[in-house]
Amino acid sequence: MKLTAWPARTTNRLSRIGLDLGQFGARAVQLRQRRGVYSLANLASVHFESSTSPEALAAQQTEFVRGLTNGSSFSGRSVCVSLSLPDVEFHAIDIPELVLQQSGGQSSQAIRFELERLTTLNDQSFEFGYWALPPVRTLGANLMAAMTPTPKVLSTVSLCSDGGLECDCVDATPAALGRFL
Repeated sequence: MKLTAWPARTTNRLSRIGLDLGQFGARAVQLRQRRGVYSLANLASVHFESSTSPEALAAQQTEFVRGLTNGSSFSGRSVCVSLSLPDVEFHAIDIPELVLQQSGGQSSQAIRFELERLTTLNDQSFEFGYWALPPVRTLGANLMAAMTPTPKVLSTVSLCSDGGLECDCVDATPAALGRFL
């Protein structure tokens, strides 16, 4: 008897839930990876009234998040939330290479100091992330930084928790898609 090999087992892996909570609406997406190709598995969207008070907006956002875990086709509890303008500021900054090569958090302190100088955020405490820009021949910015008030991050994580989801990351919308997979 000859044994025939079956095709390699295909994976059908779902991504964590990508969540965009905004002032005028909310969107959620979940991708499926099969044989190295991503496809849309689940999508949900809702529009909020523009005249909604901050308290009513938070209630609508929480209701949307709860809907993702109760009776929807979304799978899992892991979520990555993306924030966008006006909750996030972006700054192209120039930090000397010698500073960036320092260890012990000194480069982060230098970047934080530069962002404190540039920010228009009213809140003094903020969270930030940064990435290198492609090198150019002339002098100019070598980093792109995104920053958001710490209370916004904490309220977003709390909102997800209240809705039964576990917030693994908070990201800036332009950079979120590539990192939430």
